[in-house]
Order: sequence, then structure tokens, then C-alpha cells
Amino acid sequence: MNPNNRHYHIAYAWINGATIEFLDKKCGEWKVIENPSFDEDVEYRLKPKVAWYENIADSGVLCWVSNSNRDPNSENVLALIKTYDKNVDYKFSSKAYKWQYAQPLTFIEIATLLRTAEKINETL
Repeated sequence: MNPNNRHYHIAYAWINGATIEFLDKKCGEWKVIENPSFDEDVEYRLKPKVAWYENIADSGVLCWVSNSNRDPNSENVLALIKTYDKNVDYKFSSKAYKWQYAQPLTFIEIATLLRTAEKINETL
């Protein structure tokens, strides 16, 4: 593709695995397209990413939570977040408590917790 094509950067992202959407002019909605042609007369965009808290599974999301630290981490409390409500100050809720801020654990943090739990279990 010609680097001067207005869709060059979107096409490059698509080649590297990004999901692409096109604007369906008939209904005015953005729709996913598997194999875009990147025609000059079609509007394309990268599919917007959904924030983790906009799609919480029924089982919840294991998070570091805080009411003071905007970027909770391992120095804060662990909680299983079940719901998110953008219309209140304490947006993140578990079964019993609410917090202002929450950050899901990384895969490395989860693996570390599991190894620690295994070691504790071995000593019991």
C-alpha cells in the first residue's frame, strides 16, 4: 500500500492484528470488517477498545482497589469487583464494599499469588 494512502496507518495496524471497522453509510453505524479493501471513498477506523470495567463477567474481576490511590497496586487491597457504576463516586463494587479506584491484576501478579498460595498450602 502506498504510504500516501489516507488509510495507510489503519492498514498497517490491521496487518499487525488490529480489528478494523468501516462506516456503513446506509445505517450510519460502525461495523467490523474482516478483510478491508481500504478504498479511498470508505471511512475506516480502529475498533475502539472496551475498558475492562465496561464488561465485567458474572464471576467478577480480581483487582487492587483503593479510595485514595488513583492507580491501585500491590500496596493496596485485593477485591473481586462485581459491578461498575459510572454515575456514583464509589464506582467499583464487590459483594460487600465499594471503592473509587480499581485496577485488575496483571498475569504476573496472578501467577505470583498462585505460587504463594501453593507454598502456604504445602506448609499446612
